[in-house]
Amino acid sequence: MPSANAGAKAAAVIGGMLAGADSIDDLDLLRHGGMGRLFAGVRAPSTLGTFCARSPTATCRLLDKVNAGLSAGLATRVPDLLTGSDADGVAFLDLDDTVREVHGYAKQSAAFGYSKVRGLNIHLAAISTPTAAPVIARAGLRKGNTASVTGCGRLLGQAITTARAAGVEGRILARADSAYSGWASVGTAVRHKAWFSVTARMNPSVLTAITSIDEDAWQAIEYPTRSTTRPNSAESLTPRSPRSTSWRSPVAARTSTSRAA
Repeated sequence: MPSANAGAKAAAVIGGMLAGADSIDDLDLLRHGGMGRLFAGVRAPSTLGTFCARSPTATCRLLDKVNAGLSAGLATRVPDLLTGSDADGVAFLDLDDTVREVHGYAKQSAAFGYSKVRGLNIHLAAISTPTAAPVIARAGLRKGNTASVTGCGRLLGQAITTARAAGVEGRILARADSAYSGWASVGTAVRHKAWFSVTARMNPSVLTAITSIDEDAWQAIEYPTRSTTRPNSAESLTPRSPRSTSWRSPVAARTSTSRAA
């Protein structure tokens, strides 16, 4: 649906993003202080929200691209934003989604999702390093009952591109839980030459593979200050001070974190 004064509204949304707004309500900051000297014809947040909701998909994709550019630009202005992601370092790229509850029967795209509440599904990809806090690289708002895995390949690919644009030079490790288990996420990581660590679902094939592992074939792994027990056994393991030990199958050793060829 065509929107009146679309240029002014789009400029207001982008200007709000540049000023630090991360939600529709935050766009109200354009009407405070000296912002009137910079922006003319600023609309109310409710008007801008309606404009975004009624905009064609292509327009939303352009705004999403602008947001990705802001993340990359922020990294150049704040050099330590992703510290530890140089050529010898590693960056973690985490995929996840969450359902936020909304109210009102006419709320667009609201539905009951996996959390059993009526809301909207938010798809997120965040970059972090061993020494840097997470930074949202990409995000998407979806219908409340959208499956977690839907669109994950596209989101992961865009997030990896954003990470590189933000100065990540080292290896990228994409991580996700079992909701993202499948070729959509793994294949995208492989195509972008990234590592991946995705929890496998406990389906019959996985269970068969686990039960076929010899008892003596399990490999020890170490976790900081955490004590665990050996799978299928009540026998407690003796921790290695100051670290403790768990067990890992040879199958997991090869597949839980895989390196792209």
